[in-house]
Amino acid sequence: MITPDEAKGLVDRRVAQELDDLAYRAKLVAPEYLDFIELLRSTTEFAGKRLRPYMIMLIFEAYSGRDAEDALTAAASLEFLHMAMLIHDDFMDQDTMRHGRDNVIGLYLKNYSELEATRRRHEADNMAILAGDLLQARAYKLASSIEAEPEIKQEIEDLIVATVERVIGGQILDTQATFREGINSRAIGEHKTASYTFEAPLLMGAILGGASSKQLELLRSLGKTVGIGYQIMDDLLGVFGDAEETGKSVDGDIREGKRTSLIEKFDELANETQRKRFYEIFGRFDIDDKQLDEARVLLEKSGARAAVEKELSKLGRGAGEIVAKLNMAIKYKTALLTLAEAGLSRSK
Repeated sequence: MITPDEAKGLVDRRVAQELDDLAYRAKLVAPEYLDFIELLRSTTEFAGKRLRPYMIMLIFEAYSGRDAEDALTAAASLEFLHMAMLIHDDFMDQDTMRHGRDNVIGLYLKNYSELEATRRRHEADNMAILAGDLLQARAYKLASSIEAEPEIKQEIEDLIVATVERVIGGQILDTQATFREGINSRAIGEHKTASYTFEAPLLMGAILGGASSKQLELLRSLGKTVGIGYQIMDDLLGVFGDAEETGKSVDGDIREGKRTSLIEKFDELANETQRKRFYEIFGRFDIDDKQLDEARVLLEKSGARAAVEKELSKLGRGAGEIVAKLNMAIKYKTALLTLAEAGLSRSK
């Protein structure tokens, strides 16, 4: 059975090969384009754990009985889509770093040091948009080159397009939730996070592996369950996490007034005094560390944090019940449960 490290090694090499091809094509256009590819390579080539590709190859192996490497092209396709989304997500969040390192925007801010500050940021943002577009195009190219029966290949391509459409919908909800009422955080978790972090890789591997429609529905349900939990965990880390571990701000959600599952639960459970004080702090960029800590205390005392953690436990049990129904060897079920548990109890 393929391991996460083995999957990462395979995908790292395939990503490097695809970037080599992009570099060759860029060199034919202009030196500046080649520089762009090499900078992009430095931020993407060996980034992350490659867990989405691992899920594709694991599930493919579980249902097909074939070597997991036969699903590598599909795995690489989804990984390029993931890298594209991260770059665009950083642009939307105005972030210049990811996991403690300069992202595309951060690197171009340094490369464009001769420009005035506002112009420099504008041009660096432009490069991030182009980088995401380029990686997404490569994702579609890889999907079109998957070796499979025509109907299976079409199903995979349709899944990728549908996933992008859902993520965009979820991102719109996530963006507008900071200034418009009535947007449900669960819908954000389902469409922005679950759809491509868990549902898409599980379904892609199963479709390629020849799984039945009943198994596909179970995997879709599993992906939704774990994905919603993953987003809830992200909401918790966005307030109570350790910035050094997560590599992301742990005060941004409060300053921005982000309507997460934690805030929804607070609204439900808090008393009038708690609610009044919290909303004197929430959604203000000028608050200090003392006020941030006070907001966290209010979220604790209201019972919101405990309630959200209870919901996470419930989702974890639900994931276990779904995995038990899957028609695959116990070793694959165990691997899936390990992934689910990691997603619902992570610290970064």
